[in-house]
Amino acid sequence: MDEKSDNDKPLSQRIHDGEDLTGTDLSNLDFSEQELVHARLRQCRGRKANFMKATLRYADFAGADLREAYFIGANLLEANLENANLHGADLYLADLSRANLKGANLEGANLEGACLQGADLTRANLRTANLNKANLLDAITLETVFRGASMLETRTIREKPKKPWFGNWLVNRAQYVSNLYIAIIVGAMGAMFGTMVTATANAPYWAIPFSGLMGVGIGFGIGHLLESFSTKAPEILYGRTRDVGYTDILYKGDLSHATYLYRLERWPEAIEAYREILGKAPDKIEPQFRIARIYHQGLRDLDQARAAYQQIIDRYAQALGENHMYVLESRRGLKELGPGKV
Repeated sequence: MDEKSDNDKPLSQRIHDGEDLTGTDLSNLDFSEQELVHARLRQCRGRKANFMKATLRYADFAGADLREAYFIGANLLEANLENANLHGADLYLADLSRANLKGANLEGANLEGACLQGADLTRANLRTANLNKANLLDAITLETVFRGASMLETRTIREKPKKPWFGNWLVNRAQYVSNLYIAIIVGAMGAMFGTMVTATANAPYWAIPFSGLMGVGIGFGIGHLLESFSTKAPEILYGRTRDVGYTDILYKGDLSHATYLYRLERWPEAIEAYREILGKAPDKIEPQFRIARIYHQGLRDLDQARAAYQQIIDRYAQALGENHMYVLESRRGLKELGPGKV
């Protein structure tokens, strides 16, 4: 429920009407999915306030205390967050395009997938922040502190579109052939052998391409034997089989589709897609982490989220290390959720 004034007018309505609410206490209040364009909330106290998917275009949060606030999927286009304290805030997939974040404290904040294109981050503190897959194109980062921040797949440089050419097509198709390098190496050795025979024994010139083709054939045979051995060896030694049809390329394709559903917030479909991936590649950590995130931030099923985070920690903390991104984020998620039902 929103906090109300003496005349029982909801705070969300007062904000929507453009009332100046400088210094107002918004702590722990729920403004999710509210239309709060041009909100005037300078120096407000909004610790753990919920602005999930709220429309906060051009909002003024200058100097506000927004520690651990939820801005998941919020629209903060050109918002003023100068000197705001967003320590530990969750800005997952938030739109902060051209926002003013001068001197803002974003230490430990979750900015995964957030759009910060054209934002002013001058002197902002982003220590240990999660900037994975965030968009920082054209952002101003003068004296910005990124120490300890996670920046996997973060966009910081505008890439020029690459012109398609035959070599790219060939390389992309070649990835589908197991151990292709063996066929290339053996084929080249065969061609060299044919050249030597032609030069020393006056053999006909067709011996060169013939030897090369023979080498390619032998290379494919060796590659097939190696592939068969790598498939059968685990079954023989450990009684486990490997699905040779699920290559890294197919995994990435399935993961891209699941992530597409994830970004569209089609939560049940996304969970099903991630679970299909885990059925084919049960050791992959990212699909498991995404499922935990959906339960936590999407469906708000806290018990399922705790179980999913704990499963990641139990399974991967020792194998991948405590500093692995998804292990750290899982521990952070558990801390945020707090203890479950006893």
